[in-house]
Amino acid sequence: RSHSLHHNFVSQFKRVMQWLMRIFFATTIGFQVPITHFASGKIILQGLVYSLALFGKLAVGFMVPNFTQSRRFSGFHLRDCLVTGFSMAAEGEFAFVIAVYAVDSGLIAKDLYASIVLAVLISTIIPPFLLRFTISWYDKKAQKTLEDAADIELQRNMSLSKDKELMGEIES
Repeated sequence: RSHSLHHNFVSQFKRVMQWLMRIFFATTIGFQVPITHFASGKIILQGLVYSLALFGKLAVGFMVPNFTQSRRFSGFHLRDCLVTGFSMAAEGEFAFVIAVYAVDSGLIAKDLYASIVLAVLISTIIPPFLLRFTISWYDKKAQKTLEDAADIELQRNMSLSKDKELMGEIES
């Protein structure tokens, strides 16, 4: 009984903590995003260039060793590379913290800060969607492969049973 009570308390407390963390994150980090600066073409262009650099983490995914039977960078090895790369590309929180420190310390200009924040937002928002798409695409591909294999096995079993029937008729 005591274990059940403890489990319920931890479960409810975790939900409250997650809710509070979202609120505190939104109020502390969210209010530091210079949305008004994003209307400048220069900021958008610099932000896109910087986000390309952050997407360079995607290239790290292609250093994953090939433990599959497929050729390098094809089949399941490509899946492993993309999943690793998109997972790494989505981590931009630390870059945001450094940018906040740099602008608060006067090390970088507010326009450069806005470009960096835009790049971090782009590289934090887009990769999770690409990761989800990659995983679901490969899951569908694997499901299709399994269905095809099951069909082939069914046809093989049917062929074997027909052969047995023919052999039985010939012996009779």
